[in-house]
Amino acid sequence: MNHTITKQPFLKGSLLALLLLPFFLTTACTDEETELGINLTDPRTLYNGIDDTLYANRSWSKIEDTMLTVGFSHGVVGTINNTTFGRTTSVFYTQVALPNTSFYLSGDITKVQVTLAKERLYPDTNGSYTFNFRIRQLAEIFPADTLVYSHRDLAVESTLYCDTNVTVSLSDTLITLTLSPAFHSLIPQNATDTSFLKQMRGLCIEAIPSGSEGMMAFNLSSPKTCLTVFYHDNSTGNSSRYTMLMGAGTEHYTRFSHNYSGTPFASSDSLDGSTLLYVSPLAGPYAVLDFTSQVQAFAAAHPLATVHYAELVLPLASAQPTAPATMLQVRRNLNGTYVPARDMMPVSSSLESLLSYNPNELVITGLIDTYLLKGFDGYYNATKNQYRMRLTQQLQQMLQKGDGRLQLVVDSRYCTGLAAVLAGTSSSTKPYLAFVFSE
Repeated sequence: MNHTITKQPFLKGSLLALLLLPFFLTTACTDEETELGINLTDPRTLYNGIDDTLYANRSWSKIEDTMLTVGFSHGVVGTINNTTFGRTTSVFYTQVALPNTSFYLSGDITKVQVTLAKERLYPDTNGSYTFNFRIRQLAEIFPADTLVYSHRDLAVESTLYCDTNVTVSLSDTLITLTLSPAFHSLIPQNATDTSFLKQMRGLCIEAIPSGSEGMMAFNLSSPKTCLTVFYHDNSTGNSSRYTMLMGAGTEHYTRFSHNYSGTPFASSDSLDGSTLLYVSPLAGPYAVLDFTSQVQAFAAAHPLATVHYAELVLPLASAQPTAPATMLQVRRNLNGTYVPARDMMPVSSSLESLLSYNPNELVITGLIDTYLLKGFDGYYNATKNQYRMRLTQQLQQMLQKGDGRLQLVVDSRYCTGLAAVLAGTSSSTKPYLAFVFSE
């Protein structure tokens, strides 16, 4: 009797453990497949070889004056202020094009609307802003060349076809702007796509915030960013619509203008980067890091080096005045031209294709839009207050095929209102290239 009573709890416990064993095994497998371990493991420790570090021997910040903004996947309108980077205003220019080779309107136009697929608001992405949207027609045909820079102005007509106030909140996904009836006469009853573009010319879209600032970004790849003509079809007696292209499928660009009064760039367009490096979006300042002397010295000492892993580490300055930029990109100097640096990433965005004069260029790394980031290809580490970007193929190419001249450009070019101040080359937390190699 006593023997039976003593064993019973043991049997129950064993049975319970056996029943729970599959659960624990499943849970363990699931945990191993999450990204938690990846984020906690320094990738440099995964490679056998010699750890080494290269520091930029000089650096500087420079105001952007030749940024190409034609073909961007996002448009930006509005104004944003920053105590370090000044005031930036953005205006959007776009063609209006037919989706087909010809156009025939069999009726009377009742309404014309411009819609923008809104994605982000700045500076506070959780707030709302009231904008005075103004739309004018271009006074000239949209430039046929693709070298349209961010500071370029296009002549516009004086007539306002839209002059309306709209409050845009975080939850809004589509902004609808109705053009005045005077715009109807600009649309031909029938035309080929070429003659339509010539007559329509294009639109200039502004958004003036009611307060001191407010900026909105919208998706140009979305079919919802378009111009729609509503008309009464005489042949059927029904109400119909015709959707015309804006953004995707047409030439378009964003113009940025800056006021640097009261900022470090008020009296100079270039600043020494030994203490601080300034990186701003919207065609603002960018940072240049020159690793040439150290790369050349390493290549001379290790001519047969094979790079297993390399990354660029960019600590933020302790005096960082604003929230760090959520989207950065890195470019490198290739024969005098800066091209996107990509590591194990395809050319996957119109911006990358635009900035790369050779879209098939196999150089590497990248920070592109956050939804495209994978693993350690580029991210902001809030714990260490730094950016880390993989540059393995980049460094290897410089050592094997290049002449050792390695100059990297760090900028924030996407439709973000956030800027960053990085630590300079003489600071205790200076930028550096960390890598693992063997020979």
